[in-house]
Amino acid sequence: MSGSFDPSHVADLPKGFVVSRKFLPAEYAQKELEIAISIAVGDHGYGELITAENPFLVVVVGGDGNALKEAREIVKKFGDKVRVETL
Repeated sequence: MSGSFDPSHVADLPKGFVVSRKFLPAEYAQKELEIAISIAVGDHGYGELITAENPFLVVVVGGDGNALKEAREIVKKFGDKVRVETL
């Protein structure tokens, strides 16, 4: 990843969390992603609005494939309410 992706420049991309794998150690970025998902799907986030039919999306941008594998592994903990996509 370049670390320069700005999600505000993609009109159809909803607002959300940004975890830059480029500038963080792998374990730290993984924990940040897990925390972000926990907030989004929890009572302080969208809670019951997040369902299998209306999942929370983790969008992986760029990288060498490791970030995608790591994201998919973390998302498994949240079942079908969270889905990984690429841009």
